[in-house]
Amino acid sequence: DFNKMNLQVISVGRSTAGIHVDLLKLDDIVSEAMLKNDRSAGTDMEGVRNWVGMSTPTLIKEYRKSRINVSGTRYAISDPYEGMMADCKEAWGNWKGTRYQTKPDGRWVVYYKRAIEDGIETFPEGVPKEMLDRLEKADPWTYYTQYVNDPLIEGMAEFANYQLGECNFDFVEA
Repeated sequence: DFNKMNLQVISVGRSTAGIHVDLLKLDDIVSEAMLKNDRSAGTDMEGVRNWVGMSTPTLIKEYRKSRINVSGTRYAISDPYEGMMADCKEAWGNWKGTRYQTKPDGRWVVYYKRAIEDGIETFPEGVPKEMLDRLEKADPWTYYTQYVNDPLIEGMAEFANYQLGECNFDFVEA
């Protein structure tokens, strides 16, 4: 029916009163700018996470027919995508090495893609392995979040590989 509006743009995190759709497309709803200095989720990212959890179920017209399509990059453990990964009914793509398990009563069907899977780049024309290898050494955080798409990967913490020097303390009772 072309007599009615069939495309509507909304802002994630804002009021969605009166909006009901058959297909909700959310694309890159968070960004690096929403992180705190320690690269954990900031207030804005947490707000978007809460909005996704609370508002998306009310936006769809028919529970069994309407769809929500979400594309995004994993920036932090507490980003909006964490809830989707943790509440996954069907897992597609490459989930090897993740901590997530599917749930029979899960809410989301998730396709999880990484720039390198089983040692092979998935988009060599756009993101060649040489570039990824250089980036992994030069900026591991960007490599693991933007390309491996996994903020939970072992050793991701900024100082995970830092070795503290030995130190001794003397205690003298006064």
